[in-house]
Amino acid sequence: MELITDQNISDFQHYGYMILKEKKLIEKLSILYNQFNQHYYEPNLPAETSRRKIGLMAGDELIQNYLIAFQKELTKVQEFPIRCGPTVTHFTSTNSVGNSFGLDWHQDWPSMASSLNSLVLWTSLTPSTPLSHGLEVIPSSHKLGVATGQQTDFGYMVEPSKELEKKATILNLPSSGVVVFSSFLIHRTFINKEFTGHKISFSQRFDDLHNQDWQDRSYVNAYKTSVDRELFLKNSNR
Repeated sequence: MELITDQNISDFQHYGYMILKEKKLIEKLSILYNQFNQHYYEPNLPAETSRRKIGLMAGDELIQNYLIAFQKELTKVQEFPIRCGPTVTHFTSTNSVGNSFGLDWHQDWPSMASSLNSLVLWTSLTPSTPLSHGLEVIPSSHKLGVATGQQTDFGYMVEPSKELEKKATILNLPSSGVVVFSSFLIHRTFINKEFTGHKISFSQRFDDLHNQDWQDRSYVNAYKTSVDRELFLKNSNR
């Protein structure tokens, strides 16, 4: 199964992203979505608890096996891909669980500060279109480098010019699908206020171990491990 073609690579270089819709890949995503519905999505739980449970899907064996298999495919665009940071789930809905939350225009690289050719593997298990919730991008914005913006608790937020924003497009994945994009691509969550369903996706960032610039910067990255060592004390009286 060839997931990334020469045309995909050409798209990635020009637009800063590529969309993968290979039939067998979509079938695999359907299995992952069934896993989500059977084990992780309980909208009747308190909203915070439901969101926390959805987040746990990032560690699911099926998700991790999928990422391991995909990592080999990424050698077509990186010399030696390695994971950067944790796998992250993205749940979008207008109900109390999703609470219409989504990130506005941002770039990922300033929150990574690692290899210059780093990329993001974004996988949607549900339709991601202008008629649902989805992913909106500004094509070719990765060529601009780091845009003027501000680092926040949610990410590196930018305010593109009106001219640049006119080029924005909502990606069309009518059943489900995969997007691979540059960590410099300006993108945001698209929320359709009229859509009553939900979108569930997850992403994984990848660095290139053989990127010379990153090597020259001693392989630094922005991620740190944090442990709440008081958590057991907070719950010990329950």
